[in-house]
Amino acid sequence: MSLNITPASRTTDRDTSWAAAASMILEASTQRESIATALRLYGPMGRYEIARVTGLDPVACARRLSDLVERGICRVAPDRHETTPSGRTGSVWVAA
Repeated sequence: MSLNITPASRTTDRDTSWAAAASMILEASTQRESIATALRLYGPMGRYEIARVTGLDPVACARRLSDLVERGICRVAPDRHETTPSGRTGSVWVAA
């Protein structure tokens, strides 16, 4: 599964910004693959459960889940929800 994205940096950014953006391509790709694999192996999960299973930060999971939904690799389960640590209701994702 190839999920690479163009680095998010401007032409006016310093070389260090370009290097940081380029390094995140691999990191983000690895995170997306970890999440997609977890959803296939373990079934529907919310962001916090995905974070626990993959060892990723819940915020990173949210960002990568958006990428995966845009690519049609996973989708929000319309009839399922998780309770977040703050007590709110969160979405649950399933592999597409």
